[in-house]
Amino acid sequence: MGMNKLNIKAKLWAGLVLGVLYFISIFSGLAFAYGDRSWNAWLYWGDLALTLLYSGRFILGGPLIEREGRATLILYSVAAVPLYAILHSIGLDPRWALAVIPLRLLGVNLVWKSLGFNKKSLFVPFGVKALLGLVITSSVLHWLSCFWISLRGVSDGDELTTYNKAFYWVITTLSTVGYGDIVPQTNLERSFTLIVMLCGVGVFGYMIGQLSKVLIARDRRLEKHKEKIAGVQSLLNHYKLPKDLKKSVLAYYEHLLEHKVDDREYQLLAELPPQLQNEIQLQMLLRPLSDLALFRDCSKACLSDVAHAMTQHFASPGEMIIKRGNIGHEMFVIAHGSVEVSVNGVQVSVIEEKHCFGEMALLEDQPRDADVIAIGYCDLFLLERKQFNLLCEKYPELVENVRKVSESRAFKKAG
Repeated sequence: MGMNKLNIKAKLWAGLVLGVLYFISIFSGLAFAYGDRSWNAWLYWGDLALTLLYSGRFILGGPLIEREGRATLILYSVAAVPLYAILHSIGLDPRWALAVIPLRLLGVNLVWKSLGFNKKSLFVPFGVKALLGLVITSSVLHWLSCFWISLRGVSDGDELTTYNKAFYWVITTLSTVGYGDIVPQTNLERSFTLIVMLCGVGVFGYMIGQLSKVLIARDRRLEKHKEKIAGVQSLLNHYKLPKDLKKSVLAYYEHLLEHKVDDREYQLLAELPPQLQNEIQLQMLLRPLSDLALFRDCSKACLSDVAHAMTQHFASPGEMIIKRGNIGHEMFVIAHGSVEVSVNGVQVSVIEEKHCFGEMALLEDQPRDADVIAIGYCDLFLLERKQFNLLCEKYPELVENVRKVSESRAFKKAG
């Protein structure tokens, strides 16, 4: 419990540090561009706030601090010193004092680790990537705009208009659009413009490359299944099998493409610890089970044991899963697919995936009152009465639910 609280505190600390660093990035750029004492005053207080946050993390301590090497801790200590505030206080030219601001970034590695990541982290949530990407991109655009202002000076005596024009120039130059309404006048401005344009070409190429990776990764599984289906079609044609059989085989592979994982993905799942594999199966069954009156308000431990007691079953299109008049001893949960419920050949309803049917067989030895037929290929989980009775002995809430369901059915029959 204490460890969880520490993790929450560490992540909150990391979020505050990133916010203050972003604040410093914005105001240091404005101070560099305008050299105005008012911007430097904001930067001064931001620098002190960052020192307090860095110092607070050392006070918070914990395993993260304890396992860091001495050299790393020295770097973090340097990052915690408010050098800008000190130099600003002794009256040094603000633009020279800004040179020490990058030293504050020495603590970013600790921030990253406090968020639960390190250099070797394979998975970083999309939200974290998006937020960091937004912060870094906006900071770079802001600093390029401020550097342009420092070269050209304030136009029209209006700082806001000057910044707006500078930001506009940066966007048009990076994107290589360059409308020509704002052009460099000096050799230094032209040199800076060339650098920004080259950076724009590099960024554009990088974005195209990343987009291509995303599209390739998205379609990789589809392409593998298409290759597999093409191989199956070639085999079926080679042996000149009947069209109906070909259609059934191809329909099965289409079902695999839509709902099943392939062999490589099965292997990856098999590499997971048994606890994680059980948790995946539990999450697949948890919602449909908790929606049933038979399992409503049961504890997570009870639902977990119910899910683990279930076995998988596969049904082909047109297969009769339940026959009217037979005595049932199991209930079913539809993982994928759908089934038709009919009485005397007349469809009564259609049950879709993530829903259950046949649960009353767990309570009483009575003939099934309807036929249940698979509409397409179906992946099912079934729970037998024998397993259910063992669970009732372990969990009293199940016995109570059985009593309520039985009373409800008796009341309906009497009505």
